[in-house]
Amino acid sequence: MSARGTDPLMGLDDIGRDDLDVAGGKGANLGELLRGGFRVPAGFVVTTGAYRQAFEDAALAEEVPSAAMNDADADRVRAAVGAMTVPAGVEAAIIEAYRALGRAAGDDALAVAVRSSATAEDLPGATFAGQQDTFLNVVGAHAVVDAVRRCWASLWTQRAVAYRTRAGIDHREVSIAVVVQVLVDADTAGVMFTANPVTGARDETIIDASPGLGEAVVSGRVTPDHFVVGADGGVRQRRLGRREVIIVPDAGGGVREIAGGDPGDPGGPGDPDAPDRLDDDTLRSMAAVGTRIAEHFGGPQDIEWVSADGQISIVQARSLTALPPEPVRVNAIRRLMTGIVAELLPIRPTPLDMTTWTVHGHGRILTRMLAEIPAIRISLADMLPEADGVVDRLVPPDPHPSLRTPATPFRMAPRIRRFRTERWNEDPRFAEFDREVEALRAIDLGTLGWAELVRVPRRALDILDGLITLRIDYLPRAGFDLLRLRMLLGVLGLGRDASSLTRGVRTRTGDANAALSALAAAVAADAAWREAFESSTDAELEAKLAASHELDDLRARIADFTNEYGHRETTSAFLASEPTWGDDPAMLFGAVRALLVRTAEPAPGGAEPDAGTGVHPGDGGATAAERRIRGRRRVRFLRLGDKILAVAAHARSGIAFREDSHFHAMRPMPPLRHALLEAGARLVSAGVLAEPQEVFHLRYEELLAIDDPAAVSARQHSRLREAVEQRARRRGRYAGAPLVSPLTLRAARSGDDVVVSGTPAGGGRSTGPARIIREAADFARLQPGDILVCPYTNPSWTPLFQLAAGVVVDTGGLASHAAIVAREYGLPTVMGTGGGTSALRDGQIVTVDGGTGLVSIEHAS
Repeated sequence: MSARGTDPLMGLDDIGRDDLDVAGGKGANLGELLRGGFRVPAGFVVTTGAYRQAFEDAALAEEVPSAAMNDADADRVRAAVGAMTVPAGVEAAIIEAYRALGRAAGDDALAVAVRSSATAEDLPGATFAGQQDTFLNVVGAHAVVDAVRRCWASLWTQRAVAYRTRAGIDHREVSIAVVVQVLVDADTAGVMFTANPVTGARDETIIDASPGLGEAVVSGRVTPDHFVVGADGGVRQRRLGRREVIIVPDAGGGVREIAGGDPGDPGGPGDPDAPDRLDDDTLRSMAAVGTRIAEHFGGPQDIEWVSADGQISIVQARSLTALPPEPVRVNAIRRLMTGIVAELLPIRPTPLDMTTWTVHGHGRILTRMLAEIPAIRISLADMLPEADGVVDRLVPPDPHPSLRTPATPFRMAPRIRRFRTERWNEDPRFAEFDREVEALRAIDLGTLGWAELVRVPRRALDILDGLITLRIDYLPRAGFDLLRLRMLLGVLGLGRDASSLTRGVRTRTGDANAALSALAAAVAADAAWREAFESSTDAELEAKLAASHELDDLRARIADFTNEYGHRETTSAFLASEPTWGDDPAMLFGAVRALLVRTAEPAPGGAEPDAGTGVHPGDGGATAAERRIRGRRRVRFLRLGDKILAVAAHARSGIAFREDSHFHAMRPMPPLRHALLEAGARLVSAGVLAEPQEVFHLRYEELLAIDDPAAVSARQHSRLREAVEQRARRRGRYAGAPLVSPLTLRAARSGDDVVVSGTPAGGGRSTGPARIIREAADFARLQPGDILVCPYTNPSWTPLFQLAAGVVVDTGGLASHAAIVAREYGLPTVMGTGGGTSALRDGQIVTVDGGTGLVSIEHAS
């Protein structure tokens, strides 16, 4: 701690960015702004030294647990801090400094803002925005002292403790200062971002403004005026707010709320000429100030500002976190490939993912397929560069054809002739893959020595590589049959019939969905089972299944389901760090709850699924399409009905092969994941890790370099522990930041009512309420007829397609699994929107056009 931190108070003008340990993040940044010549309201800082003195005097150090804190711990410490006595010397210093501010302002009853400023706040990777308390319009010396104490206590709110835990910050090391500033009685206030926090565009400044104090904007109580200012000073976007409420200082202290007026009132929400609305000149001046602040601090900033009598003052500046990478201009092919990878990686892969399953496992399907079929090489490691051991962005691939690419049709001809997809699972290589996977699943990992244990992932990858070779052999035929069907129909002018002829495919994904529907129907039909699902949280339901004999049959049915389908990914086929359905049944439970809104009904097609066939959704699938094709005049005249339907059957077989080989490719992943977690558990026993899941912050080669966890040297122990902690902190700082800018993925919009656009994935048009579903916990919110709007999908999400009227996805492309299955259901689908989940509001009535890739708002008539 700086020696200056022992002083109870310091003036803001005596503080700079290097005084974090004295003034906390907010105080240090405000002092730095003053030094940089920016307009900042006068004030002082009650330093961390004052807080530590009070904390020590109250003997509260033992109240902070050495391990992770829960909500009860946080509440206990907060209550103790809130009740502690402010040391007499500190109290006297606060009172004198407050009175000095009043004398300088000529106001004995000066109104001030009292703001928390923690040492773990407003940092480059963790802002703690809104985690500690601020008190506005505090009047009177003793009221200021009380507000300081309440700021100290807010260091221990549940939200602040949880945020620190996620960011990997030691609760015993954090401290807090308090900033006391003259309150500006603002005409208008708000927030300014010096880069676009949604798209990552660094050439845009975003300004949100509303009348009164800025708390209305910061707290989200109001829909503010929204402006986008370009680097050239031009106002690119202007959207008027609703002014639901205006927060103003109350006489004698505190704040009060007043109504913002009706849309038709002069100066109200709908008046573009209201006197307190920012004009273009002011917006340009503010953006210029924001740019200077960003340059001063060396990165994009999140700035709180107030305006009074035409003067703009800065009351806070902090680094802008969770910022997407800068948008990249890409052509249609690069956008498509980037969207595919972005869909497969909805969250950031860990170091252990990158060195096992992401690059060398499921990701190898993509890279080998491109390298061996069209002879195009891409590197996932290059697409996912790491900084200090953590992937920081997704770089759009720039594939270049090789000299072998033009000869692809000729090189693939032998494969097309030899490998027909109808009988791919009769290939002896698939039987060998199946035997090896089952042998891998049967291993008792707890009995293996360390050297054998850490080789299990390598064995899993080798097994998968055999299936990849088989997949590459059969894929050319699958593509050939689809192309042949489209060409044949195109020549006959029947191209629109292609999608209906390729529906009705029986796949293992269809099996899983049918089995899930059957499980949901069984739950719906049994009062005790249904009550258990509907009245319990996931954790409570797991406990009931384990303890209640009344649920024995239900437990057996769930076990049968997870034994067959439990290897399916919950988040991404590219990530071993994320649990499967078998590891974490939350997604299974959520899907069953979502399907309970339907009445019990038999599986589509009237049959139970089995291991070799799938049950397709839809309305009769290819049968109705076959009748239409045979009825076409041109088809009857040329007697091509049998030929077209035979080609269509081959094409459907190819689609089923693609889906089913993906299904089987995931089977080696759970043994790989479980081996890594077992290694993590042994490192916990050795004191290297705090919990098994931390093993994913290590690289695979780092695990292989350990000879015996029980005999790790002090030096190796320290090196491993430091790597885990640093990578966990850095990963925490990226939380919420996408790997790629939505602008990189987004296609052009057209039409006044179009709010989202992306890759058209078929299915016609549909209108319904948008339902934003971000995770398994949200599944039950989806109602029949809703438009499913989600950040990504994988096969685990497809049960929801039985309810949805349309699908809108932030990531993915035409060939993604979600698009294929959605077309099976005949759902209008738009993939790769880049930001549908943020652009659309829950419940908003929208129309999804799967032919144009446009999502538009339906306005009430």
